[in-house]
Amino acid sequence: MSEKNKPSIILVDDHDIFRKGMVSLIRFEEIGTVIGEAVDGQQFVDLLDDHAPDLVLLDINMPHMDGFEAAKLAIEKHPNLKIIAFTMFGNEEYYNKMQDLGVSGFVPKSSSLNVLTSAIRDVLDGKDYYVKN
Repeated sequence: MSEKNKPSIILVDDHDIFRKGMVSLIRFEEIGTVIGEAVDGQQFVDLLDDHAPDLVLLDINMPHMDGFEAAKLAIEKHPNLKIIAFTMFGNEEYYNKMQDLGVSGFVPKSSSLNVLTSAIRDVLDGKDYYVKN
């Protein structure tokens, strides 16, 4: 599949090494094309002014604007935007809050690579994908 035909993805995480690892995974698994990266929620929301991704992988705990507020604003701007929230904290409150905001998926960072790639593929196919810790 050519790069042009792959789904476009924005990665949002304040940890550079994690974002770069995700870029490598997405390329290796040929899941999509990363069209943007952001280190916090505000930078992500600003990216949406110039980019229309097929999918966003969004960390929850970040400086300046967390993933909850960023997801809320992003979905207000683009109601059909597909977002998978991921976090080190897989507690029930985070899970429920993201579900209430209308994100398409929730994956704890402790999940296996297979779970993450399945989540990405399912959400891109229009399904919801929620994993509890």
